[in-house]
Amino acid sequence: MDACLIVNRNSRRARKWSSQVGALLAERGIEIKMSRFVSGGRHLDDAGKQAAESGIGVVVIGGGDGTISGLAKYFAKTGLTVGLLPFGTGNALVRDLDIPVDLAQACDVIARQERRQIDLGQVNDAYFVNHVAVGASTLVSRSLNPQAKRVLGKLAYLAAAFRAYIHVTSFRAELTMDGERSEFDTLQIVAGNGRHHAGPFLLSPEASLESGKVVVYALESTDRRRLIELVRRLPSGDHVNMPDVKAYSGVAGSLRTNRSVRVSVDGEVGLRTPIEFSIVPQALTVFAPEATAV
Repeated sequence: MDACLIVNRNSRRARKWSSQVGALLAERGIEIKMSRFVSGGRHLDDAGKQAAESGIGVVVIGGGDGTISGLAKYFAKTGLTVGLLPFGTGNALVRDLDIPVDLAQACDVIARQERRQIDLGQVNDAYFVNHVAVGASTLVSRSLNPQAKRVLGKLAYLAAAFRAYIHVTSFRAELTMDGERSEFDTLQIVAGNGRHHAGPFLLSPEASLESGKVVVYALESTDRRRLIELVRRLPSGDHVNMPDVKAYSGVAGSLRTNRSVRVSVDGEVGLRTPIEFSIVPQALTVFAPEATAV
């Protein structure tokens, strides 16, 4: 099987694993016809465009959720198949797909050539593979940088979360899902595609990459102490049972706020409210084990 390879050098595990990727794939009968090792930004876009135009039907991506999100526009609805190597810190998408975080085992998944078609989210004109966040999570993303994630790993998230807790301020939100409008004061809103976001945290126990719906949760409180309880419950998905957390789902929605608020998309901060978001069903073909029952 011929493939293109794109590796984001800024990903946490890139320095450790980049030199091993070619040999591990070759051992499994995967021949890399084009390889690009880039540092994000414009260079990542150039690599995605080059792979999409190469005529090669498989592209292997080494990076985290932000890397995959940034490249999704080149491979969505094209017939190309994407192999995923978990070079990031949170790796929420590969967690959803039951792809091992061990590099050799992730290469085994690609070699088996089992394919799944998964949904993508869309926010304004961009795709996302994982989640869109407004509020405390966005402050966490703004506090992180590639060097901190490489050196500290998940501890970098803890330090960033503490800074977010200190500095987060509430805002008034108007959330519309499939035409139904809700208005509330909040510290955190997350809209997602799939079960997980920010690594081990669950959007909802029932969410999936093949549901055809965006899942949203909102902390409808201005008390920062409630963020601590929210984070405590997120790994199990029990946050949806908190009295001040409301869950929503639908095909499309919008978010408007009483002041301009920054938005993070798969951990990358660039947009501001207002935003429009939706689901694009079965938009991306990936190598992954067959889905198991939730």
